[in-house]
Amino acid sequence: MIPRPQQALSDLAMKLMMSIAPDTQSSYAASSAGMIAVLMTCLAQEFDRAAAVRTEDLDELTVLFTALPPALDATLTADIAAFQSGSVQSLRIEHLNARHAQAMDLLIRLHTWAEQQGATELDRAIWAFLARHADRHAFQAMI
Repeated sequence: MIPRPQQALSDLAMKLMMSIAPDTQSSYAASSAGMIAVLMTCLAQEFDRAAAVRTEDLDELTVLFTALPPALDATLTADIAAFQSGSVQSLRIEHLNARHAQAMDLLIRLHTWAEQQGATELDRAIWAFLARHADRHAFQAMI
């Protein structure tokens, strides 16, 4: 048998929501079972796409970080250069998460600089990335 965790989580969530929640004795228990089912569904979605969305974010950020304004703070420039010269340790989610967190920290610092300096083009590029990032990471809830 080939394990399929995404399908297993989805099936368990559906069972919890359709069979167990309605048979509970209290509205609190039914609500809790329903919430757990929704969270399991989100977890199943994240299991399926986690590596892909983080990799897409990292690819986009790598491009964004290559077009830096010449007036950018020297420390931030050096930190971005150090990031750009590194790579993700492996495709394990914990390693992708660590690299992603590092990139997002740099993005926050870059965005702060862009807003303080009035670098409108860079500010717009960052907001455009954040909109795509939010779309990629959104969950499709079944409620």
